[in-house]
This record gives sequence, C-alpha cells and structure tokens, in this order.
Amino acid sequence: MTLHIQMLHHGERIRKVLRDHGWRLDRAGGESSYSARHPTVTDQASARARLHAAGLLTSPALRIEFAPHAN
Repeated sequence: MTLHIQMLHHGERIRKVLRDHGWRLDRAGGESSYSARHPTVTDQASARARLHAAGLLTSPALRIEFAPHAN
C-alpha cells in the first residue's frame, strides 16, 4: 500500500518521525509531496495504526491520502 503525503508544516521533523517508524519516503512531485511505504503495511487499517502510533494520523501538519491501488 502506498500513501501520498503532503507536508504542510514541520516537514523535516515529520520526515524524521516517519523514517524512524520504518516508512520509506520518495519524492512525489512538489517539494513537500511524498509517496510513503512501510514493509509491514498491507491495507488502510494497518497504515492508520502505524501512523497513529507515530502520532501523525490526525496531525494538522500533513495531509495523507491512502492509495491502496498503487502497490
């Protein structure tokens, strides 16, 4: 499963948190847009659980789009 993430605030801090929690980030277009993958995330529920554990699921500092069809 691939997530599309747009950093709205504190981009460097958010990238560090995501990487520290095992997410792989690749630039996706603009300066603050990334695609993110995690080796154990296979569906939206597991992605949400991991983002929640990282304290990012409901953060106003980023926008998350779940893209299950873009494996």
